[in-house]
Amino acid sequence: MNRLKLRSIGLGYTLIELLISMAIGLFILAGVVTVMLDGKRNFNHQDELSYLQENARFIKDTLTRDIKMAGYTGCSTPDVSNVNTLKSPAGDEYVLGEAVWGSDSVSGVWTPALGGAWPSIVGIDTNSDILSLGGIFGGGARLSRVMPGTSGVLKVTHPTFAEDGDILFVTDCKQSAIFQTNNITTTAGDNIDSLVRNTGGSIAPGNHTKDLGKAFGTDAAVYKFEMRRYYVADSNISDAPALWRTVNLSTADELISGVDSLQVEYGVDTAVGTGPDDVGDGTVNRYVSASTIIEDEAKNSVLWIGWDRVLSVRINLILRSEGFVYHDNLAVTLDGVNYNDRYMRQRVSFIARIRNRGLDSL
Repeated sequence: MNRLKLRSIGLGYTLIELLISMAIGLFILAGVVTVMLDGKRNFNHQDELSYLQENARFIKDTLTRDIKMAGYTGCSTPDVSNVNTLKSPAGDEYVLGEAVWGSDSVSGVWTPALGGAWPSIVGIDTNSDILSLGGIFGGGARLSRVMPGTSGVLKVTHPTFAEDGDILFVTDCKQSAIFQTNNITTTAGDNIDSLVRNTGGSIAPGNHTKDLGKAFGTDAAVYKFEMRRYYVADSNISDAPALWRTVNLSTADELISGVDSLQVEYGVDTAVGTGPDDVGDGTVNRYVSASTIIEDEAKNSVLWIGWDRVLSVRINLILRSEGFVYHDNLAVTLDGVNYNDRYMRQRVSFIARIRNRGLDSL
């Protein structure tokens, strides 16, 4: 009897029992792997969605802040007499009263035509729009001395906020001037910085004259005047397009990658008037593309819409994920563009009002 018991113990599992056990184990393993893969896909999906949302917030905050400040010129107004000493063509962009300017590519042709520094920027995506915002975006300083003459040097308390090559704007609320400083010097022991502006020089655009049209006194203030240009071009850090920004003629900065498209619409006041002397009713009547805005009233006095009638800006963006999200290609059409790949995309739209323009631009 003991032999039979020992013999039965030594026989172990049968083949059928092993196969059943393996099948159950494989089934459990498959379930665990499926859960892990689903978890990884969900994590990747949420991670890329967070990436898109963070990019959207950053772009919205940056552009909204700049659009709101566009056209700010201290106590000066577009009606105040202004002298522009900057050389053409780069200096042509610095026009008071044109806080906002843009262009969109129509059949491969930029409309309105690119001017100023825009033609020197390479690699701009012609499927996206471009946007220029001009004005004062920071603080300034009072003049500490009266200018000895209209071509005299402007003096401010040391240390100054400016650097060699900066485009500066000076105003006393009654008159203003835009110029480029190309040699800032400090008087030893006097705690005064001299903002020298010579003609010529190696820093573009340069000045064609030193004459500011007025000898400004200590009631005047001087600020940095910046032209901020936004556009889409290939990224330097990834294989995706990116949003870029240049300030004046400085080297372009890549703000954020993963921007497939930038489309800009302008909220304009079309009420009544047909020219720049009629300010309309101060509210947005409709949104138009840059190619719709006619800069020269003489071209069409009936349908005239000038850039000074722009009260707000609507930004439309197509953002894409950093990496692949979907297992297979996903065909989708956004803003008239067909995409067919494995990236996740998100359409972002927002409106920003130009401060101190109109009554209610929204």
